[in-house]
Amino acid sequence: MLNRYSFTSDAGDSVSSAHGTLQGGAMIASGAVQLDGVGAYVGLPNGILSSLASVSIEVWLTDNGSSWWSR
Repeated sequence: MLNRYSFTSDAGDSVSSAHGTLQGGAMIASGAVQLDGVGAYVGLPNGILSSLASVSIEVWLTDNGSSWWSR
């Protein structure tokens, strides 16, 4: 594992120093990133993936606002 973002209090990387930043109104609440579905996001450092030949990303997501047709 090269990086880990738990989002318990911020967008810090607990494995290395590739810390993220909360952008566009993103916030941490109840140990999770809260996004508004419009402009909020987590910014990661430039080039974080550029030296890798392959990548696996695991995400736990709760979708509370999409329509019935969302995928």
